[in-house]
Parts: sequence; C-alpha cells; structure tokens
Amino acid sequence: MDLARGFATPKNSKKWEIEPYLFGKKGNPIFENSIGFFECKKHKIIKIGDHHLVIGEVIDFAKINNSKPLLYFNGKYDKL
Repeated sequence: MDLARGFATPKNSKKWEIEPYLFGKKGNPIFENSIGFFECKKHKIIKIGDHHLVIGEVIDFAKINNSKPLLYFNGKYDKL
C-alpha cells in the first residue's frame, strides 16, 4: 500500500526510494518485492477521445512470489 500511495501522490520526488528495484531487459524498473511483472515494448498507440490506449508486446515476464494482489476500489485498498 505504501508503494501504491507513493506513486499516486502528485509531485512525490521520493517515490523511487520506497521499495528496492532492479532493471529489466528493456531497462524498465521492476520492484524486487512485486508479485510478478510483465515487461513490454510499445506495439501500438490508439487515440481514443482525450486518452491514448497503449498496446504493448510482452518481451519478458515472471512470477516472483506468492503474495496476494493488492486491489484498490472505491477509495479503499484490499487483497483478494
């Protein structure tokens, strides 16, 4: 929850200091305590109204541990 809150807080200059991370094959940060990750390269960007849908091609993935995923809904955190 601390990591999610840190990245959701605007202008948080210390968000990358919350959890240790390493870099994946494409140079993207991967948090060491994550449940897992998908690392993608950009495949296509589609403009939808005032948003952009970014479609990625998975180039690497892994399950790191067996923790339960964190959910956020209706202003509250929970686990499955």
